[in-house]
Amino acid sequence: MLSVAAVDVRSGRRHERDAHVPLPAASTIKVLISAALWSEACAGRIDPEQRIRAGDAPVPGGGGLLESMHPDTALTLAELDLLMLAVSDNAATNAVIDVVGMGAVNDLAGALGLRDRRRGGRWRRQRAGRLVTI
Repeated sequence: MLSVAAVDVRSGRRHERDAHVPLPAASTIKVLISAALWSEACAGRIDPEQRIRAGDAPVPGGGGLLESMHPDTALTLAELDLLMLAVSDNAATNAVIDVVGMGAVNDLAGALGLRDRRRGGRWRRQRAGRLVTI
């Protein structure tokens, strides 16, 4: 299934193909998680310089970059955000989710008009090696 929704911001002209069909967000949700992190930081509710030890991050398994670091390595939320976006690190994503909260992510999704694009929580590894949410 391929869904498309495009809007010409100058004319308002729209093109949609199956735009109403809900699809799994997979790692694209990380962009919204990052936006929620920085929205909360700009509002003064989160300090992007807050450090989290790699050993304290909830790891889904699967050998991401954060999982391979020494457990005492402490990264800032800004650095975890970079790992989340640059290399799609799921452990970094979980650490950011734990601080930001899925409520803030889902609230931002609603404010942006992203209906039916909600996530439940952390990444975890399923038996078949596929990543799912819990």
